[in-house]
Amino acid sequence: MRVLLAAILAFQSATAQSEADKLEAALKKFGERRYQVTEGGKATGTMTLKTRLDMEGDRKVVILEDQLVRKVGGTESTLTITETSALDGLGLMRAELAAVIPGRTIEATASVRGGDAYIKNDDGLLMLRDVKDELGVLTATRLLCAKPQEVGASFKARILLWTAPSPDRTHEFRCVARESIEVGGTKVDAFKWEQKWKGDLIKGGESSIENAYWLGADGALLRFRTGATEMILLPAAPAQSDADKLEAALKKFGDRKYRILQDGKESGNIIMKTRIEAEGDRKVVVMDDRFFFYRPPEVQGMLRTERADLKGLGLLSATVKHSDKDSRFSASVKDRKVILTVEGRDQTIEAPEGIVGESALLRLVCSAEQKKGAAFKVDVLSLTSEGLEPGHAFRCLGTETVEIGGKKVDAFKWESKREWKSVKKVGDEDIVISMSAENLYWVSPDGYLLRSTGAGASEFVLDAK
Repeated sequence: MRVLLAAILAFQSATAQSEADKLEAALKKFGERRYQVTEGGKATGTMTLKTRLDMEGDRKVVILEDQLVRKVGGTESTLTITETSALDGLGLMRAELAAVIPGRTIEATASVRGGDAYIKNDDGLLMLRDVKDELGVLTATRLLCAKPQEVGASFKARILLWTAPSPDRTHEFRCVARESIEVGGTKVDAFKWEQKWKGDLIKGGESSIENAYWLGADGALLRFRTGATEMILLPAAPAQSDADKLEAALKKFGDRKYRILQDGKESGNIIMKTRIEAEGDRKVVVMDDRFFFYRPPEVQGMLRTERADLKGLGLLSATVKHSDKDSRFSASVKDRKVILTVEGRDQTIEAPEGIVGESALLRLVCSAEQKKGAAFKVDVLSLTSEGLEPGHAFRCLGTETVEIGGKKVDAFKWESKREWKSVKKVGDEDIVISMSAENLYWVSPDGYLLRSTGAGASEFVLDAK
């Protein structure tokens, strides 16, 4: 019995979520939310709260961005505050404020180094000592969402009011009631929290804060009030279509430069450019991949250009030009047929629907959902092998740390496998040979390529300079 009890306790200990894991899950759940802003009962704008996690070196950080867009009397003003904090403890690392009002722009920054805060605003430069692990002004909202939602719950937190510095930095939070509130025309249960603080500002005399927050049982922030200003959660925007998601991912991929390595040695570089253009009533993705190969004493170049339908990156046309010779490869796709032109010779190939090019292949991996187990399969027209390569299967193996520009970064590791048969003539006999190819890709959580490896010990690595 004792052995069984010990085993159960050990299992529970191993499977229980740590506080850090719970916090990380709560922050990911918070995501991006929009709120209607009212002042004195009148709608005056919107507030957008964004939360995301990233890696800086070997540690995870939380990046918070709150933006208020206020429209009153025909004029518009914006206030954007961004904070970066360590996930472990949520201690503030740095922050920025930018306020744009008619005829004026206000800026302020803060950074924490060696346990001290350095704050720069219109009043000049200010240093506050011993602020290590203190929270930023945006963190309290997210921290409440990670707390147990129950009446009577309370906690204290040291908050660095870097926008209005004070030596008095202890704030009290308490869940005071469970109420029914209206959100989006629907009555919902909510837990009401109060935040209270009173102290002296370093510049400006005595001040106080009395904020109220209403959270759902799942920790979702439904409504909050500061002074005479209230913010109420707006319904989520309609789900993005696959084409919209792909367009957003391709814009994030952007223009990037990669080093080309062969057997671990520098052998060239590649510049990948991606843009989206309107063509009649559809959107077309144009991908220019320019290769430079070191062939002492010369540098040889190759330009591969692909045009693809935004819907699934289905190939429309492609060309390959070499700088050292007049050779030119091109392809166009119409009515599920590919017309392939190689140095003036045309051939027609039956093509499956949705065939993609080699440049699109890299973008598809990066635009796919980045999570372990994600998978897709695609058929590729290769201008390198001058033919159709069906059945490229991709699968995300999970996360892995890679070194880019001397820094360790988290990445999602993908593998692609393809198997096919080739017929070789030996005398009068046809010999069927089974063949396979495997490539590996490391994609950043933000959706761009960090590194890839392929046949012949070739490798692309993001140039982080």
